[in-house]
Amino acid sequence: MDNKVENTVENTVENSVENTLENKLDKADKKVPATNKKVVARGMKAKLDKLPKVTVKIPIDKQNPKDLIVTVQINGYPYFIERGQEVQVPNIVKKILENAEII
Repeated sequence: MDNKVENTVENTVENSVENTLENKLDKADKKVPATNKKVVARGMKAKLDKLPKVTVKIPIDKQNPKDLIVTVQINGYPYFIERGQEVQVPNIVKKILENAEII
């Protein structure tokens, strides 16, 4: 198959998948009012702040060296963890990273 045709087919499939996923996320996102999301996130942050912390270090991904940040979100509250740095996080964040086989 011609490279231009292959690229066009790949781009069309990727765009279709992305659009479908974005539409589903948008619809799900609209079901919960923004103010409620902020309240839930703030409440979760307060709970997470009270939990004991552990040190984690996410290794740099050799296959994706530009992928420097790993995001873990718990009930609307995000943790942005820099690869290659030791950081203190609640144990539940560590467990999520372990289950995802990131650490």
